[in-house]
Amino acid sequence: QEVGQWVTIRGRKVFIAEGESLENAMARQGIPARVKEGDLKFVKHGTKDSSVFMFVDKELETVGSVTGGISGTTAAVDLIETEPGMEGRGVGSSMLKQFEKWAVEEGATEILIEAAPIPGDSRSSLEDLVAFYKKNGYDTYGDLSDEDIKNYGMITMVKRLR
Repeated sequence: QEVGQWVTIRGRKVFIAEGESLENAMARQGIPARVKEGDLKFVKHGTKDSSVFMFVDKELETVGSVTGGISGTTAAVDLIETEPGMEGRGVGSSMLKQFEKWAVEEGATEILIEAAPIPGDSRSSLEDLVAFYKKNGYDTYGDLSDEDIKNYGMITMVKRLR
């Protein structure tokens, strides 16, 4: 009998043998470890000023969502969220890129994001969120030090488009 544990990823039971990495277990069972450009499709619900974008993978499983809209030439992301188990696999970055593409098509020239941890969700801190958005080309709105970021509960991030 194998020693390990079962976990649920995207609605599928995955067995991780003792000493095996999650990525290897996922690959062994046909679940890609990282999301590549174009792997996710989105379904938009709502209007230009207030929409929810649900992102699905090739098996049509929901992997995350972005809520936001556009007012004038400014797009805003109100919430970006991945399903548990999808962190660190490129899902958030892919969703953000697709939202940015839609925003440009709709005439936006910048995107604002109020980066703040979701209450009760221990998966990421404000520092993690700021690092994620910076990795994706966003800057803090205003000149903030790393110490400032540790002391605030929310940070405004901005990205110029085009």
